[in-house]
Amino acid sequence: MRKEKFSPHSVARYVSGFLEIVNEKTVLIAILLSGLFLAAAIKRDLSRPYWLDELLGLAATKVPTWSSIMHALGYGVDFNPPLYHIAARAMMLLLGPSALAFRLPATVGFLTFMVCIFVFTSKRLPLVFGLLALMVPVCTSVRTFAWDGRPYGLLLGFLGLALVAWQAATDGRKRLLSIPSLSAFLGAAIATHYYGILLLLPFAVAETGRSWQKRRIDWPIATSLLIPCCVPLLLIKLIMTQRTYLQHYHSPGVTLFEVLSVYRDFSIEPTILLIIAALSILAGFAPNGWRKEVLQSGTNGFRQYEILLMVGLLALPGVGFLTKTVTHAYVGRYFAGAVGGISLIFAAAIFCISNRQPLVTLITVVMLGSYMCLDCGYGLLRSTPDASTPFAELVQVEMPVLMEDLSDCLLADHYWPSSRTKPWCLADRNESLRLQGWDSDEVILLALKRLQGLQVDNLEHFTKVHPEFLLVRSERGFGWGFKKLVQSRAQMTVSHPFTGARIVYDVVSSARDIPGTPQNGEGAPDR
Repeated sequence: MRKEKFSPHSVARYVSGFLEIVNEKTVLIAILLSGLFLAAAIKRDLSRPYWLDELLGLAATKVPTWSSIMHALGYGVDFNPPLYHIAARAMMLLLGPSALAFRLPATVGFLTFMVCIFVFTSKRLPLVFGLLALMVPVCTSVRTFAWDGRPYGLLLGFLGLALVAWQAATDGRKRLLSIPSLSAFLGAAIATHYYGILLLLPFAVAETGRSWQKRRIDWPIATSLLIPCCVPLLLIKLIMTQRTYLQHYHSPGVTLFEVLSVYRDFSIEPTILLIIAALSILAGFAPNGWRKEVLQSGTNGFRQYEILLMVGLLALPGVGFLTKTVTHAYVGRYFAGAVGGISLIFAAAIFCISNRQPLVTLITVVMLGSYMCLDCGYGLLRSTPDASTPFAELVQVEMPVLMEDLSDCLLADHYWPSSRTKPWCLADRNESLRLQGWDSDEVILLALKRLQGLQVDNLEHFTKVHPEFLLVRSERGFGWGFKKLVQSRAQMTVSHPFTGARIVYDVVSSARDIPGTPQNGEGAPDR
């Protein structure tokens, strides 16, 4: 039997056959990729050491009773709504107090988001483009939210469920279920993170466009978008309590460049995009025989109002920049919902290009799938490192250790062995405001002292009890405690020079030379 000669027509047949196989087996491929990602995320849940924000959330979760979660959040330990902490506590009661149980709500939420993006896209485009949309979040830095014990993975899960419910409601499918579900999922997103309320805006814009197109308002859906606004009212007592502690929140100024950097972080890895673009350009010079249309969708693509929703999601970081004047906080991960718009727009763009050049679909599927498999494989196969003990050199030191940085103190308090006296932390809201202009770290430290007995003191009382100690300087530079010690002319010599600004000083102070605030009997001022 003669071998078929290489020709543009034979390559076109191979491309066509491959894409048809992918399109027929897309659901199976999506299940396999989702299972691979879940396995890798669970491995990372188990192996990654905690970081600062996770420890704060953990402190509000590991409380004796369910109602204690609200009290802990009201103390200022964590400035988020309670839903993630409730979900994490439920997992910890079910699976035991482990890192996996604490992070599992985020993992399940992110996986749910991936599946929902697949379902949403597949209702309008061929299944292979749903697969592309599913893979996009894993090819961005947003994938880390899947193994981060913070609200963002769960927030994305509720966004994905809301997208599917809204699409079903607009299509007239099971409206008795889909409309209440839309309202419930958006309300749950707000109860997971306060910035979840911004997710209402893209849906409102899309519904406005849909009403304009149909020349009538869909009142059931419009009402379902208004009901989630009641969630902040239900949490108003907690919000007002937390807000009293945020009057002097440490929030550096935000520039337009930083907003653009959020889009960079939420986009597909640049290397992947460059390779896809280069190969697609080369494919554009292929002979006509290669350009056979292999995907007959039989659909008209996304609806116009769905495109409005995608653009609205994409605009969330910009909307957040405008609302910063009210919220006084801008962190890129607060607007994680933008990755939903990026995923859907990317799938729609590849679909439009594929009608003229199907090789682009092949290239994109292979590149995203390869990156996803490599990343998940790396997460599964790499050896699990032991959680490193922060400042392990200081564990055997007998002198008391005072740490300026909130993160250093919490990590050492969590990972240092119980046989070693835990480190001390500085907290004095008045002095922090006077010397550095903000006191959010002090609020958190005093709350942790009240909640779990963290060793917190102000500088005047601490130096009276411990005239000689080790001071770990903050990574952010010179903290207010260091400045006061310099002003009091305390004797400071470098004891343990670490990397960069990580310097430990051996301090001998004279307590009477250090001005301070009146004591309340506990060694730290009341809030």
